[in-house]
Amino acid sequence: HQVYNVLNVFFNWNVEMDKCVTENPIVRGLTKSIKTAVTTYVDENVKDKHIIESEVIRVMEFVEGKQEEIIYHLQTYHGLRISEALGIQWSHIDFSRNLIKVRQQVEVGGTIKKDLKSHHNREIPISPDTRDLLLNTPEDERQGFLYADANGIPLDKDKWRRKHRRN
Repeated sequence: HQVYNVLNVFFNWNVEMDKCVTENPIVRGLTKSIKTAVTTYVDENVKDKHIIESEVIRVMEFVEGKQEEIIYHLQTYHGLRISEALGIQWSHIDFSRNLIKVRQQVEVGGTIKKDLKSHHNREIPISPDTRDLLLNTPEDERQGFLYADANGIPLDKDKWRRKHRRN
């Protein structure tokens, strides 16, 4: 559907600007062909999106001891979206009640959005492993965002993915 929308806009712009085409070919029935081609490509080339336990273990072993380990814990063991995990601040962690308050998410450019994708704030219990990981962070470093750049600005999900892209 996304491919269709992009191509449709592209061809309409070409027609309006009197560029290389005089008529949008999508309107003439190309829609079904595009959708069929995309569906076939996805079916043939996208492997199972579910990961297995051994893959989770391998990832968690890879990030063990690294600064981003906390973010991986929040995603893997607590079900946070990457934008929510990157939006967690130390003030959102309640060690006395053993809860993390999910109140915001990081948008593109590092801006904070208080309206979550799920449309409601929530509190989630901290797993023992995540709690230990958080408590291992020196107290003088427990301020601002759990994971931010050198200026204290949280990474957005696009910057996070580019930084952690598998080569």
